[in-house]
Amino acid sequence: MMSVITLFRQEPPLTWIKLLLLAIISGASNAAVLALVNYAISHMDNGKARSVTLAAFVATIVCFALTQRYLFIGASELAQRVVHGVRARFVDQLEAIDLRDMERLNRAEIHACLNAELQTISEAAISLTILSQAVLTLIAVYCYLAWLTPAGFVVAVGFIVLAVLVNFRQTRRIDEAHQAAFATEAQVLAGYTDLLEGFKELKLNAAKAQDLGATIKRTSREVCRRRLELHALFADNLVTSETLFFLFVAVIVFGIPFVDPTDTASVALTAASALFLLGPISGVVGGFPVLQRINAAAKTLLLMEEKISRFDQSHGNPSPGISDFRSISLRGMTFRYIADDQEFAVGPIDLDVNRGDVLFITGGNGSGKSTLLKVLTGLYPPSDGIVQIDGRVVASDERVAYRSLFAAVFSDNHLFKVLYGISEPDPREVNELLRVMEMEQKTRIVGNEFENIALSSGQRKRLALIAALLEHRPICVLDEWAADQDPYFREKFYRVIVPQLKELGKTVIAVTHDERYFDAADFRIHLVEGKVQLLPSRAS
Repeated sequence: MMSVITLFRQEPPLTWIKLLLLAIISGASNAAVLALVNYAISHMDNGKARSVTLAAFVATIVCFALTQRYLFIGASELAQRVVHGVRARFVDQLEAIDLRDMERLNRAEIHACLNAELQTISEAAISLTILSQAVLTLIAVYCYLAWLTPAGFVVAVGFIVLAVLVNFRQTRRIDEAHQAAFATEAQVLAGYTDLLEGFKELKLNAAKAQDLGATIKRTSREVCRRRLELHALFADNLVTSETLFFLFVAVIVFGIPFVDPTDTASVALTAASALFLLGPISGVVGGFPVLQRINAAAKTLLLMEEKISRFDQSHGNPSPGISDFRSISLRGMTFRYIADDQEFAVGPIDLDVNRGDVLFITGGNGSGKSTLLKVLTGLYPPSDGIVQIDGRVVASDERVAYRSLFAAVFSDNHLFKVLYGISEPDPREVNELLRVMEMEQKTRIVGNEFENIALSSGQRKRLALIAALLEHRPICVLDEWAADQDPYFREKFYRVIVPQLKELGKTVIAVTHDERYFDAADFRIHLVEGKVQLLPSRAS
């Protein structure tokens, strides 16, 4: 159960000491009830003893109820703090890695971790509390048994050791079954992601839709099968442990009198104690499968954290941003990556972009346009060559500051409903941008978020450009931005909006295919399979 311990041990020691004391008092109170009941049975003919025992019994019950309540509340708070800590660490780790590293991660697995696995941890508080209380109650009752009859204590310990060995034997199989079920659930989630994000394409191709649907259903059935296997392992543990308990009671009731026929009084009290153990043992037996499930979830979360932590975490460190520049230069810039066992390279490229320039990047599909943008904006580190700003090389630890020059709308842009990083946009500027983008009748900005983003792809791109301009960064990067616009607004973009941005001192770097508007750029570069084919001063 080391994964659970590793996940929870990051909380302050004082929290654990408080919960442990509450659990000890609760368990001791539970065992005290047994001792008081046995004492009362042994002194039925003593009225004064019965009165004192009753008062002690009531006080014990009150003590148990209070400690139990505070134990449940404290354990719930602990579980929620652990869940929050995991979420916060995931945010920090994901923010700190590079885009290329993010592209290597399985996003479906991350979603599964942050949903199903964290939900398991979040709901663990009550189960862990019941289990810990049951264990401490067992310890207290065993101490009472040792005082009552050493033979019964030895038998009880023997059965506990046997039960623990049986449970440990199943732990590895349960871990393996849980990991297999988790991986299959991630495949189901990935299938649903394809279904939702590729809905238009699926509607156009019935065969593709049916194939995807069949794959999701087949994988879902596999998840059910793996989950049933996992539950069968839990059931085996539960049945085996309960069977061992009944054998333990049988040995107490029938075995001890066979060894020592004269000690009938101790046998009666021991048998009553054994029956009293049914509740705590059921708590332990029922809690072990839950604990194993929680441990498996914790292991999955820790493995995902470890996987993310293997990537370089230095690129998310906060540093002062760069608010202005005179020129950006690429010198011998090359970026290489391997896809489907084939290496693709963009470059080498020599390029100078000055403040206020309008640069168009053209080329066919797969020529490297978007990759060049990612290198130019600092999202990808160049494999060879250098990036310079105002004649100074941008070092690896300066890339976060360098990226603060750019506001971008990529071709696969995600439109944030909330304007994160922009707490109070100027209402006059917002209204003017909505007017220029002809979106004032479609939505508005309330506080720092768009009131409505359920719009067409072209209109969402306009809102994304508004959000980018509200960041007030000197360079505006637009990847195939105009491709989603109608002919009228595409004309307006190239003939009105781009010149206005240039007049405001913005540098515009845009990927485009519209040959009719090449003259709107100060210069352009044309890529063919990652190579610069043409670098004219200005197209016409």
